[in-house]
This record gives sequence, structure tokens and C-alpha cells, in this order.
Amino acid sequence: MRPMLPYNRLSAVIALIAIGLCASFTLNWPALDVNLMGLAFELSGRALLGFVLVGLVWAGVDVALRHRPQVDSGSQGASPTGWILPTTWIVAAWFLLPSSGRVAVQVVGVAVVCALLVLTTAAEYSVACAKTRWRAGVQFTLRLATYLAAILLYTAIQLGVNPRGVAALAVAVVSAVLAWRLCAGDDRIAPHLRTLQMKELASLGGTAFAHWVLFAALGVLAAASCWLLGLWAKPPLLFGLVLVVLLYLGVGLLKQFLLQTLTQRVVVEYLVVGVAVLMLLFFVR
Repeated sequence: MRPMLPYNRLSAVIALIAIGLCASFTLNWPALDVNLMGLAFELSGRALLGFVLVGLVWAGVDVALRHRPQVDSGSQGASPTGWILPTTWIVAAWFLLPSSGRVAVQVVGVAVVCALLVLTTAAEYSVACAKTRWRAGVQFTLRLATYLAAILLYTAIQLGVNPRGVAALAVAVVSAVLAWRLCAGDDRIAPHLRTLQMKELASLGGTAFAHWVLFAALGVLAAASCWLLGLWAKPPLLFGLVLVVLLYLGVGLLKQFLLQTLTQRVVVEYLVVGVAVLMLLFFVR
């Protein structure tokens, strides 16, 4: 019998998240003075609630994904990436929904986010289990959802993160984590992440360290692009679209490298397509 997602447990987590999101932009939360190992800073009540919401997502997704009797050893379920997409919906909603002053928009936004949480968790659960009939289609949908989440997060960073140096750091972290999700969620790439050996990095920690260096490098490139884009006054949505195109190019080239099919011709093709799309975005803005 096919394993079923534990919707009864997940529904309780979703309800708590919905309440927390509504509270985050309707209630005035007092700020807290935090002293962490001699580093003193002020943490707003809304930011604290945001961390609680992220913790709820992690806990809920972990419970759901562990509730499966069989996992395909070559699937994305063998890699702890199932929490990434659900977390991005919460973070994007936490940043973007308060910018709308209309209660109806905020309520609809919370409902949409909760629906995305359920659908995304169900999709992650499906690809984490043994091979199913719709596995390839679900994986493709999750890749599209990851790029949509990237657009939302980059837009949120442009709207709500200052100064520019902090925004660049946020872009680097987001890009590295989403690149990991895109690669680890691909059945062709996931085995290479577990067996990747780079001679130059062999003495520095082996396989795991090597592929994390690659993702970190992609994040640094995205941060540099964010810094350069910040030199001009760009609309937040255009900012997000440009960065997601760069993420697509970086992940595509990284996948070709891991598959050992990266050639000069492939690089030129990716660059031509990327430049064409970026020029189109700038001209139609």
C-alpha cells in the first residue's frame, strides 16, 4: 500500500503558522534586548516570531517526511533538502505581506502560503518515497517552484533588507541554499554530490567540503551581482527577475560540471541565452 502523508499532523502545524503570520503583521510586539556572548543587539518581537515560524516549518516538514516506510536511495529523500521550499514561502510571506496595507490582501496571502506549504510538503514527500508514476513531473514542478520562490525572496530582500552589504550577504545565502535544492532534487545530479571528488580540495575535507565550496562560490557570484545591481535604482521585481536568471545560469553550468559535460560550447550557449534574457528584462521594464 502506498504511504500517505500525515495530513492530521501537518494541518495542526499549518494552523499555527497561519495564526503566527497573521499576528506578525497585525500586533505590535515589544523589542527584546539580547546579549549573546558579549554581542548586544535589539531583536524586534516580529523578528523573533519569524524565527518561531521557521522552526515550526522545519518541525512540521520533518515530521511529514519521516513518516514514510520506504525511501529510494537515489532520491532527493536521501538529502535533507525537503525543508527548503516550505521555509522560503514563510520567509517571503513574512517580508512581503506586511508591505500591503489591505487586510483582505494579507488574509488571502496567508491562505495562499498555507496552501503552498501543504502542496510543497506533499510533493517533497512524494519524491522522497520510492519511485512513483508521477515522480518526474513532480520533480519538474518542484524545480519551477524553487525558481518562483527565488524571485519572491530576491524581491523581498530588495524591499526589506538594508544596508546593501547585508542584502548582498542575504542574496549569497539564498542563492547557495536554493542551488543546493535544485541540484540535490535532480536524480541525475544527486549521486554526483555524494561521490564528487576534486583533487584540489581532497586534502581539505573531501567530497562534502568540495560540493559546498561550489555552492558557496555560486552564492558569492550572486552576491556580487546583487551589489552591482544595487548601484542603480531598480524596481524590486526586476531585481528579483535578474537574479533568478543568474541563478538559473549558475545552476545550469554547475549541473553540467557535475555531469562532466561542461564544454566551451555549452558555456557559450548558456551565456548567449542569459544575456538575451537579461537584455529583454532591462528593455521591457
